[in-house]
Amino acid sequence: MNNKVTRQSARAALTFMMFAALLACSGNEATSDSGGARDFVQSFYDWYVPISHRASSDRPAEIVLGERSSAFDSTLARELKEDSDAQSRANGDIVGLDFDPFLSAQDPCERYEVVGVRKNGESYLASVRGIGGCENHGETDVDAEVIARDGAWVFTNFHYPRLGGSDLLTTLQKLREDRK
Repeated sequence: MNNKVTRQSARAALTFMMFAALLACSGNEATSDSGGARDFVQSFYDWYVPISHRASSDRPAEIVLGERSSAFDSTLARELKEDSDAQSRANGDIVGLDFDPFLSAQDPCERYEVVGVRKNGESYLASVRGIGGCENHGETDVDAEVIARDGAWVFTNFHYPRLGGSDLLTTLQKLREDRK
């Protein structure tokens, strides 16, 4: 009987250790996913911000789609291209975005950094805040929404917490409807 109790205790301990190991592994996977999202978004901003400051174009989507279109979900890329094309045909009138949708600004800061990442269903939201050369602000400028697809990260949307919670896809769709 004592031998039976010892085996049951050993099984319970083994089951507990296996369960704890599984929890620890799943936690590391989530951390590496959010870390991957953070690295992808920060890398984009490290590349984009200096280019956007030097660019003569007032249509940031042209820069991004010309050099990093693979970093964007096809729906978002299509909407950005349509908006940029409409603006280029407008002969000076503003019929599209009138701000930088990746920075949520008309007058950008010197640099932008990811200050947090959180899971949002199947995607991740990377909170990005501008620093230097602009008014100090505690809130994030933009929440870049990314998803891992086919082994690579892609942007699926940009959310603007300081602009009443609007987002880029909704804004682009509204502008398209307004142009019709």
